[in-house]
Amino acid sequence: MVTKFKKVGVVSILTIFLILFLASSAVACGIDIKPGSDPNAINLNNQGVVPVAIFGGPPTYDNPEGFDVNWIMQSTILFAGASPVSCHFEDVNGDGYMDLVCHFRTQDLSELNSESTVAYLIYKVYPGLPSPVNWCGHCVTESDYVKIVGTQTSPTIKSVKTTPNPQVTESKGQNLPDKKEPTRVKHPLKKDS
Repeated sequence: MVTKFKKVGVVSILTIFLILFLASSAVACGIDIKPGSDPNAINLNNQGVVPVAIFGGPPTYDNPEGFDVNWIMQSTILFAGASPVSCHFEDVNGDGYMDLVCHFRTQDLSELNSESTVAYLIYKVYPGLPSPVNWCGHCVTESDYVKIVGTQTSPTIKSVKTTPNPQVTESKGQNLPDKKEPTRVKHPLKKDS
């Protein structure tokens, strides 16, 4: 009986490994931020757009039909927190498979800052795509390296002059109430007794 249990355990482990392997093998064939550009420099102060190509691809063992970018739900595409302003189909890398190129306003890239080195693109595909992507809820996340060359400006905070509260004294870096006189809170809806 113990031997049978070990076989079932090994089979279960192999099954889990196979599922994880197939699920981790991306259905999509990747993205390229600013196709043809290396490094993928983004100036966050620029008022232009950033193109991102989502590659279609050939059939593979785990995805015999290949990845057709027509399966992408364009309304779900987000790149660094921004929705695309436009998308079009084009074979960007010349592999014979149609790719989807989307443009994003630089000022809308809210997830990027001066220290960012990677940018993420998230999208969903239509249900029914015969691939492991169906196991994770039709959601795909892709990433590519970026080099931020401008700094994102942030609003300046003006300093406000404050006057100290006479009932508060400073002690060891903490503001503590003065212990001489207890503080009484008056509620406007209640009468004092």
